[in-house]
Amino acid sequence: MTRFWIAALAASAAVSNAVTVYKPDDREAQLTATASADAATYTGSAAYDPTVLNPPAPPEQFNRDFAVQLSPTEPQGLSIPHSGSYFGFSIELSVANRVIGTNSSVLAVPFLNHIINIANRGGKVRIRVGGNSESPRALIITNTSHVVAAQERALLRPEGLEGGKILIKTGQSATTTDTPHVEFAPELVKMLANVAQLVPSEMYLRSAADANRHHYSRQGLNFMDINDGMANQVQFAVLAEQLLGDSLHGIAVGNEPDLYELENHGKRPAPYPFDQYMTEWGNMANALAANPGYTNKNILMGPSTCCRSSNPNWSNGTPGLAGAGYLQRFANELKVVTVQRYPNNNCGTGEIRVPQEIYGNYLSHQLLSQHASEYAEFSNIVQAAGKPLYMLETNTAACGGFPGISDSFGAGLWGVDWALKLATYNFSTTLFHVGGQGDYYNPFTPPPTNQSTFRQWTTGSVYYSTLIVTELFGKSGKSRIMDLNANNNENLTPGYVVYEDGAPTKVLLINYVDDASGQHDATARIQIGGADGAAASPLTQVRVKYFSAPSVSFKGNMTWAGQTLGNHFESDGRLQGTEVIETIQCQNNQCAIPLKAPSLALVFLTDAALANSSPAESATTSFETSVLTRVRHTATIDQAVLTTSNGRGGSMGNHLGSTSFGSVGNGVIGGFRAPGVGVLVGLVVGAAAVMGLRWAGTDLLELDNEILLVVWDLELVFWDVCETGDGEKALVGL
Repeated sequence: MTRFWIAALAASAAVSNAVTVYKPDDREAQLTATASADAATYTGSAAYDPTVLNPPAPPEQFNRDFAVQLSPTEPQGLSIPHSGSYFGFSIELSVANRVIGTNSSVLAVPFLNHIINIANRGGKVRIRVGGNSESPRALIITNTSHVVAAQERALLRPEGLEGGKILIKTGQSATTTDTPHVEFAPELVKMLANVAQLVPSEMYLRSAADANRHHYSRQGLNFMDINDGMANQVQFAVLAEQLLGDSLHGIAVGNEPDLYELENHGKRPAPYPFDQYMTEWGNMANALAANPGYTNKNILMGPSTCCRSSNPNWSNGTPGLAGAGYLQRFANELKVVTVQRYPNNNCGTGEIRVPQEIYGNYLSHQLLSQHASEYAEFSNIVQAAGKPLYMLETNTAACGGFPGISDSFGAGLWGVDWALKLATYNFSTTLFHVGGQGDYYNPFTPPPTNQSTFRQWTTGSVYYSTLIVTELFGKSGKSRIMDLNANNNENLTPGYVVYEDGAPTKVLLINYVDDASGQHDATARIQIGGADGAAASPLTQVRVKYFSAPSVSFKGNMTWAGQTLGNHFESDGRLQGTEVIETIQCQNNQCAIPLKAPSLALVFLTDAALANSSPAESATTSFETSVLTRVRHTATIDQAVLTTSNGRGGSMGNHLGSTSFGSVGNGVIGGFRAPGVGVLVGLVVGAAAVMGLRWAGTDLLELDNEILLVVWDLELVFWDVCETGDGEKALVGL
């Protein structure tokens, strides 16, 4: 009966319009904490799946205290120099209008915030736009009078799309890899160009059979329809070069050719030999070179092979594509050599994979090292040819990842380890894929509908991986990395060291073990030099940032250096909280670094190394927006605070005029009265008198243009929304 006033409000709705009852069971309140859930019972979008797995049991034998002895000069086995833009993003074309922006004038500010974090720490950010909507699909440039209909193709519409849209989906997909048929307008490429103007970036486009884009733009060309003179592909390449200019760093030719001949793919009749592939690739390159609008003759990328396990006849190395002369034949046209790799798949084919049973695979340094080592020979061949090698697309598992794994803290640790292990094999770039609502592994995900309040994006655990790797490499462009084989090559405590200008500058340490008791917390003791009786180099203190969470299976408010991007629907791409950088004093030139189980530590051996990886004081950290989804009542306040407040003295306080637009008596001091209040009070008081109710408590509702606090002792307190000097919104009692 204490909710009788709801009926009263309904009765007064004709007088005081636009009534909204505020309840404490809002969406954000439900999603602020991690909770276990059975994947089979969850029916919502994969991007917000609440499944929490049981972490693997701690090992019985575990060395908790180990030395990390670094050479004072560059040791043998260091990688090639890496830049801070090493770790970037691969964005599925079919979700570009949700993730990046609506058009070239309306960009998604949370997306810009996410990527500026990387650019501020590493100098630039690499972005590939593409994926399966451009890979097994063809890029077809068409006029309205000539539409080539092909399953799973990305079509460029030079004349634009109806209603000013930049992208439409003209078909539906049955799985996360069968992305819908996509048609897009030149406006989409303009949008990428504007992103590059705001954020230091390199764009890589991969469209149709090669859809990929980075802030290094990578564009892919249709490798499906190659018998029509390739005018469509040429037109698209010319358009990309014209609009993106110096931001365009790569155009992909073909995507996953090792799958073309396989059953259920059917892109080419089997067999599809290397010679045929290279002939088609060469025809494409020649068609491009013949167009005067295509001026950068050394910007193509390939082959973007992915799946030797699916097709043993195709390999990258000496007995495979490299041995067939691919790198030599296209030495002048080929700028970047590309591959793709997912360590597992959730595609629903073949052996059923149960996330709980395979979770330990993502907490194993040895297993990911084995996967990376498969590229050792090919990487050496690519380096000898003078080309960079890119992991153009990767993530925890193909087809969207796994519930309970791909968005867990453990996946964040794995993402760092996987990217760095590839770097030790001289990959120059690793790009983690960004899909849609149906994917578990996204670094960041926009809300399923238009954002109506602040911080409604969802930031995934592998986004933190990007931040960490970027800070490890920094802005110098000279970072050379090596696997430390730490703790006698212990599988659960990997570590890496970075050298710049011949000296060690940073160390990264991981503890994969999950044990809240503290029995598997570890200590790594870092020392520079001192081997074979030699004197150790001076080391008085180090600075440390920690990647932390209570468990490897934890989701949500994990922290990097004390800051977080929140839980589901709580992010706008800006790190929240105060940054915490710990200073550890060293004893006898040896620094003891604590490692909780689980955790990651990034150790800066010098203050200069820390400064080189930190945003400049003048750096842009967020972007303004001129777009409003609501013109009033956009502020939020802790309901526990508001419901116990009396505003400006309750009924005895001084009445003030309201500046809310549309309210009665704007700016008037005397005679303040909100429409319908008399009716409301009459109904409430009358009901109380008849029913003999004793009211205690409060409720919130939105009445006309004010926020009304209904106190159940018949005291009415009004609130309005004001903007503070720093641009924040505040509720002010009237």
